[in-house]
Amino acid sequence: MCGLIGEINFDNSVLNVNQFKSSIDFLENRGPDDSGHWKFENIIQFGFKRLSIIDLDSRSNQPMLNNENKIAIIFNGEIYNYKEIKNNLKKKNVVFKTESDTEVILALYSNEGSNGLKKLRGMFSIAICDLDKKKVFILRDPFGIKPLYYFHNQNKFIFSSTVKSLLSFKIIKKKICKESLNFFHFFGSVKENQTIIEKVRSFEPGYLYEVDFDNNFSKKKLFDIEEIFSRKLKENLNIKEHFEKNLLKHVQSDVPVAILLSGGLDSSIILSYLFEKKIDVTPFTLGFEEFKGTKDDEVTTGEKFCKLLGIKHNKIYLSNDEILDGLEFFFKNMDQPSYDGLNTYLITKFLKNKKFKVAISGLGGDELLGGYNTFFRMRFLHYSKFLYKNSFFKIFISSINKIFKKNKYIIFFKLLSKYNNPYQIYLLLRSKKNNLHKIEKKYLENILTEKTEYSEMGLSDLTSLLEIKIYMKNQLLKDADWAGMSNSVEIRVPFVDYDFLQVLKKSKFKINKGKKFFFKKLFNIPEFLVKKKKTGFKVPYKQIVDMYNKKYRTNFENWSEICLKEYFSSLNIKKNLL
Repeated sequence: MCGLIGEINFDNSVLNVNQFKSSIDFLENRGPDDSGHWKFENIIQFGFKRLSIIDLDSRSNQPMLNNENKIAIIFNGEIYNYKEIKNNLKKKNVVFKTESDTEVILALYSNEGSNGLKKLRGMFSIAICDLDKKKVFILRDPFGIKPLYYFHNQNKFIFSSTVKSLLSFKIIKKKICKESLNFFHFFGSVKENQTIIEKVRSFEPGYLYEVDFDNNFSKKKLFDIEEIFSRKLKENLNIKEHFEKNLLKHVQSDVPVAILLSGGLDSSIILSYLFEKKIDVTPFTLGFEEFKGTKDDEVTTGEKFCKLLGIKHNKIYLSNDEILDGLEFFFKNMDQPSYDGLNTYLITKFLKNKKFKVAISGLGGDELLGGYNTFFRMRFLHYSKFLYKNSFFKIFISSINKIFKKNKYIIFFKLLSKYNNPYQIYLLLRSKKNNLHKIEKKYLENILTEKTEYSEMGLSDLTSLLEIKIYMKNQLLKDADWAGMSNSVEIRVPFVDYDFLQVLKKSKFKINKGKKFFFKKLFNIPEFLVKKKKTGFKVPYKQIVDMYNKKYRTNFENWSEICLKEYFSSLNIKKNLL
């Protein structure tokens, strides 16, 4: 929806307003509709860039202050239950001036304090300054859909929606975090609570942070995903009813809404239900000329499904040349190095040209409902553990490793023979196997031996939890946000919902039966979608890498190497870190 930035001053120096306002400009793509600034003495200042979606009137611009000008708020995201909270506050004689969800958050805090923020449902990053308490309260949604980063030392506390806007402050040095760099080689993304820059961190999702004007810093958990997964009591619940109710909340908007229609079940189910309810959404499917007429062509399936519903289908076919031409802007807008995000960037670039600000995505269905092949592979590798622990297997792997030192599968099985608890198996399954030889030994060991908070639970539930907390948070949600917002398009993800997750885990749904079982039981799904093999959305990276190497006379092995090189170039960092 927007971009926010804040600065708290601890050393009584004069706040540099001009520098701060230039940092706000780094958020332009996230909010081109309006800009705002608020300052209190030489202690604190808030900045904001707005993408108008709910209540388009200027009265809903931010930063927003209460009637006494004692409480200020900046907020990025959408609160899907804001009408419900608003009606409850009205019963307490709270008067509202706008139709915005921002004012509802402000009123909720004013009446119930920081603990009242537990009632919020949606995707959000929020900062509230309470001048009477001399504190700033900062909160992200439980899944980390909306980003928020910070820098903290004895003199300053600076936070923002993007890493690159933080780096516009001269106090923050562009020193690369080696731990994050090695994690990128391992996973293709940067760990959620870190960034690629030393001393710049990410606020942890679901935690309420408190920073006072005397530089005291603390946090507490408001939303607990692990606790939801640990619940044993099961009930007969109408999952379909809850999902549909949840979906209707996610399409609330005062501007037109698009839907990112892939060839998969998740987005198709969403479109089918919205069509049934006569809710106006426009489907778009991205395809590549390279895949035209093959099993990887998402457009064919999307077109077939829209024809079945009687809906106009909007297809976008891109050639490799067109993709290559757009890479400069893709890398320029990349906020953290990532293997993913190109597909989202390309389709939202098209949506921007069509004047769309909101797009619905099926992201999250695979993680919550067991749709990935990871679930099967986890079971297979877990129940084959006796093989990895066999001394003959270890000798065999060690022997052939001497011959094929950089072979991705040899390195993978060598590591699997040493690291084979369920958590470690999952990490290795999700690793970028082509890059395993690049990771420094101590960092590889740190990644694979990190202590986790996860309690004992079934293998399928554990896999789902890890998919949510690691793959989805570290990569998919982060990339959906920056890639979409770089084109001023907000991506909404109805499956990634705290209430829906609670209902799902309270129900008798068994994740090991898989997503197709779930949807088939609850919805009327066309047979061609049921039979369609799960492939995942593919981008012709190999061809793009070849074309890139040819154009720039380089010799990169894979896409992740190019991403790193271009990202560091965008920060004017010339050092070879590949």
